[in-house]
Amino acid sequence: MDEGAGVHFVKCSLQFVGWRKEYDARPQALVCTTYGLTTCTFQLIRWIFIHELGEDSSFDSGGFFHQNFSEVF
Repeated sequence: MDEGAGVHFVKCSLQFVGWRKEYDARPQALVCTTYGLTTCTFQLIRWIFIHELGEDSSFDSGGFFHQNFSEVF
């Protein structure tokens, strides 16, 4: 992402936007797929990190932690 660019989320009830029950299956499948993908990715990154620390105790992890995260409720 470019410097200064941002991601915005809008949170509202499904009832408010007129969501119909027959459309529920597809977003639920997307959520399950996304959850599985991020969980596997996290586990792989964790394994690589632990492996590199075991190989070289001077492993510079600082270069890998540069992403800013924020939560908005």
